[in-house]
Amino acid sequence: MMENKNPSAKASLETLQAKLKTAQAVQFSIMCIFVIIILLWVVLGVWQDNLVLFISQIAMFVAISGALVASQSGLRSEVKRLEKETNE
Repeated sequence: MMENKNPSAKASLETLQAKLKTAQAVQFSIMCIFVIIILLWVVLGVWQDNLVLFISQIAMFVAISGALVASQSGLRSEVKRLEKETNE
């Protein structure tokens, strides 16, 4: 295997990997917050009092989670492309 002679490619790969890791941590934190809120609604029985708000909370959780996953797809593909280039 030939080593990639471009040191900036390695630096940008490390930078993109750090950005991806940060984005995944943010996504995990937001998902945990929503899960805690939904669990509190269920455990405390509040969801029965305001079913529409509970359903909208779940819909918001699904939509935000999907948006965060979709927003990371470009970054993931770029990291994979750069990893492939540096390994060749």
